[in-house]
Amino acid sequence: MRKYLVMLRVGLRNTMAYRTAVAGRLCMYTAFILIFFSLWRDIYQDGGVEGLTLNQMLWYLCMTELCAFACRSNVFRQMNDDIKNGSIAYQLNRPMNYGAYHLLSSLGDMAFSFVVFGALAVVLGLITVGPLTTFRLESVPLVLLSVLLSIVINFHMMLALGLTAFVWEENTAVILIHSKLLFILGVFVPVEFLPAWAQTIAKCLPYSYVGWAPAKLLVAFDWQNCLNLLAGQVFWVVTLVLLSNWALSGARRALQINGG
Repeated sequence: MRKYLVMLRVGLRNTMAYRTAVAGRLCMYTAFILIFFSLWRDIYQDGGVEGLTLNQMLWYLCMTELCAFACRSNVFRQMNDDIKNGSIAYQLNRPMNYGAYHLLSSLGDMAFSFVVFGALAVVLGLITVGPLTTFRLESVPLVLLSVLLSIVINFHMMLALGLTAFVWEENTAVILIHSKLLFILGVFVPVEFLPAWAQTIAKCLPYSYVGWAPAKLLVAFDWQNCLNLLAGQVFWVVTLVLLSNWALSGARRALQINGG
């Protein structure tokens, strides 16, 4: 475990060293929230939509964009570079799990970013629509747990998608499709806003459990919904961890067949 904790500290130090990049992301986050606030304010002129007030909707966006900006990982780009330049052959043979290595490195960055972006999200939410009217203090630890599960889900999706570089030399289209599905299925539009048939599909996919689940727990908390959402997230964590590790084992065998 000591070597993984070292990677966690390295990821945290790298993020703190590149403060300009963090500042740029903070500006982008602020711009997104203000633009979406103007958009949803016009949409809500005729009243509520699907049971969510404008106050809830803006806090929902603050949370989903927080997950999108603060809790993302560069593992897809790093894996592409490793596979194309051949260095993945050495990394897979290190005395540590390749996925855990990248996850812990990313968590250092995410921990710092989550605190900074979280503080900005609270400030923007208070400025634009005031305090969350449906806020419940007991939901805080469960929301944080949901955010952690969403990080693991998104990371392992990107890890599995990154391995498509073994099949396709250029797999940028894969990550573009992934990001658009995340945006549509929960980040910008709550799942409840979709048609009934699309809601059924969305709830059967891991994408909605990245942004929609933690945001839903924050703005419309109830215990039954909480158990259902957390159960769905745990299911996808287990499924995607197994899938990504199976894919990694296949990649390791392919490298051995090709002579390392």
